[in-house]
Amino acid sequence: MSLFKVYSIGIDGLEPTLLYSYFNNQSSKGFKYLYYNALVYRLLSTEPPMSPPAWSSIISGLKMANHGVYDFYIYNKLNKELRLVRREDIPFTIFDILNSIGVRQLLINIPFYYPPKAINGIVISGLPAPSGSIYVCPKELDKKLSNTNLIISEPPWTIKKGLLQKSIVDRSAFWNKLLEDHPWDFTMVVYRETDIAQHFYWHDKSYLHSIYDLIDKKALSPIIERIKDRRENAVVLIYGDHGFTKGVGTFHVMNLLYREKLYTYIHNYKSILGSKFTDIVEKIYLSRIAPYIIEILQNYYLRGFMGYENKEVNSLGPLYSLGSITDGGGYLYLN
Repeated sequence: MSLFKVYSIGIDGLEPTLLYSYFNNQSSKGFKYLYYNALVYRLLSTEPPMSPPAWSSIISGLKMANHGVYDFYIYNKLNKELRLVRREDIPFTIFDILNSIGVRQLLINIPFYYPPKAINGIVISGLPAPSGSIYVCPKELDKKLSNTNLIISEPPWTIKKGLLQKSIVDRSAFWNKLLEDHPWDFTMVVYRETDIAQHFYWHDKSYLHSIYDLIDKKALSPIIERIKDRRENAVVLIYGDHGFTKGVGTFHVMNLLYREKLYTYIHNYKSILGSKFTDIVEKIYLSRIAPYIIEILQNYYLRGFMGYENKEVNSLGPLYSLGSITDGGGYLYLN
């Protein structure tokens, strides 16, 4: 057992200016307390500042050149296989190191730690685990958790404001229960709802403040009170994978590589349809009606209209069949 406990909270897309405007104008307890009583550092993200390389660096302590994760997908040109990044693609993680020295861990919604790996404790995978699913070690917890209505892993495949808020509440309640019921030394929980909300509701600052407020009241404040009440010798870490600002247009990684003659673009009907389709998606994505249009598409998705390409990973849907991949801030053309 370690001499002190470590509470680690990851916030996807943590935007400092938004966080500061929230706790200066709202009834924040947790964030404001830590800001004025803790060490605050301005950290640089990876380049590009995207979730896959950034979270991979966070959980491994390695630079991109060492862990080799640059995007959500890995493309093998030999067998022409496109697949999502998996835990095995990262050489090692801090969780492996902690496990090797006997540290007991409680890990919830950990990005790029999918599929989960058995550790001395409990681990629940996050992105790229299928949205709304539960991938957990030890396995005996899987059935128990699957029968609940709690959202404890990835947010559901939706951008409905209420469900994003429910996701934060559920995961926080589950995390606090684990802290009470299981012995542990190191715990880490990740909230991705901030990133999703900021992508689609950047213009609605009051709603974004409510997202940060839920993390403050349901996760951070209870931890601070717990530490004070029990006089724990503890460390609390809060960090994000990248910042967030409103930009113009999107950054196309593969298009840049193509212009630099580092990637071959095959001009056939499939690639042309793919590029045209992603152009349409981009226009929708950058418009204010995007949440409503995407909600309709996702409702069809949930009813099985689009179906799964592979039930073990997130469906890449029509974009995959057209030879294009999309996520959040950018589009990736693969042919």
